[in-house]
Amino acid sequence: MKFIRLFFLTFMMITLSVYSLTVEAPKGSIVFYNGKLIGTVKEKSISFEATFPGELKVTKPGYVPFEKIITEDGTITVNLQLPAFLNISFDPPNSIIYIDNEQISREGDSTNISLQISPGIHEIKVVAPDFMQKTVKVELSPYEKKFVEISLKRTVTMKLNSDKPVKGAILNNTILDLPTQVEILPGKYKLYLPNSFVKSIQEIEVPALDEYSINIDTTEYRKLSLNGKPEKAYVKIGNEIFKLPLESILPEGTYSVEIFADGFFPYRTVVDLKNDYTLFYSLQPKQELNATELLLNSSLYESYEVLFDGYERKFLEKKPWLTSIRDKKSENMELVWVGFSDGSLKGLPSTVPIIITSKINLYYDNVVFQGPAIVQVEKESAVRFTDTKGILEGKEFIANSLTVIDETNRCLVNIYAEQISDVYWDNVFIGRTPIYLFVTTAGEHKVSFVKNGVTIETKTINVQPGVLNEIKLQR
Repeated sequence: MKFIRLFFLTFMMITLSVYSLTVEAPKGSIVFYNGKLIGTVKEKSISFEATFPGELKVTKPGYVPFEKIITEDGTITVNLQLPAFLNISFDPPNSIIYIDNEQISREGDSTNISLQISPGIHEIKVVAPDFMQKTVKVELSPYEKKFVEISLKRTVTMKLNSDKPVKGAILNNTILDLPTQVEILPGKYKLYLPNSFVKSIQEIEVPALDEYSINIDTTEYRKLSLNGKPEKAYVKIGNEIFKLPLESILPEGTYSVEIFADGFFPYRTVVDLKNDYTLFYSLQPKQELNATELLLNSSLYESYEVLFDGYERKFLEKKPWLTSIRDKKSENMELVWVGFSDGSLKGLPSTVPIIITSKINLYYDNVVFQGPAIVQVEKESAVRFTDTKGILEGKEFIANSLTVIDETNRCLVNIYAEQISDVYWDNVFIGRTPIYLFVTTAGEHKVSFVKNGVTIETKTINVQPGVLNEIKLQR
């Protein structure tokens, strides 16, 4: 029998391991562990042997008790707080009170509870059968005494929010004007709006709360009308295609619109349909040149790269294009000619481009040209230039090849994109593509291409003086 008892005690010592626990607390604090008095903190801390898990409780007269479940050994720092005082009166008498989700016990049929509580923000929840639950928050400072009155209702205060006035809505067989609030029992309801609204019937489930708020969808139908030339055109709105002219009833919103017809250039825009709206259009007819065929039948194709507004193009609208011609045989694809053409070039133009930046005057053939500009002169012509401030007294040279006249603080840049894009230069909007002869400083700059509010591409470029810098959106 003694052997069995000894074995049992040994087993218990192995199972219930004893560890050391140190509690740091204000002087005079009384420490309890698992309901047993450990002692009083005489200086800064008290240490004792403990098993885990265990319940630590620290008290001191005039302070809110500290309680915590301890699961491991070590040092526990306890900061006791001065109390606050909360008095709650409630109705009906059979209400159940929760503070921070913990039910508060009370005696008899009293409709009043007085508590000593820690300072800070606390949530009070009151529930009772056949009444609507109510939750309030209170904030208490040390030694503050606060009185809170809570009366439960048998109905819910429901707030019907709308971003625009609505007349003639119907809820629970009652005509309402929105926004408004009503007293209603919990349950499921249907709200009826006039037929001009997209969601004319909306289901509402009202919970058993003191207050409930809901946002009503007040999207209305609007009329979009499209008229213009040519009449035999089509429009793509979102993912649907319609024949023009058109009158369409659509929900309020923002729509991408593309109008197109055979033989015409398409027109794209965005419509913000907040009210009835009429869009007038006039498509531009295509008068295209077959650039590929023109180049194949000319000497340009063999030796030069020809770009129209920065790109090789198979077909060209019959209009002036900024045409760049580069020598394929040169080491760095040298730019040998730049100027405006309609694309019907048969060979390399005989003129010499002189490109001048802002605040530069170019004198040629008894005409003064002010920069920024591209001036075409005859080869071997004598030209002279000055700056508008008179710092340059007048320099003369013989025009034999493309020449750029600029300064490091006034360099020139051409910016292209196949589709029209907004351009931001160092985060500042400077216009829409194509942008010709933009004046800027030499060095690194950030350029961004934006279309319909979306940034398509951002890159850092190094602008150099003495050349015509060209930047384009990658295909």
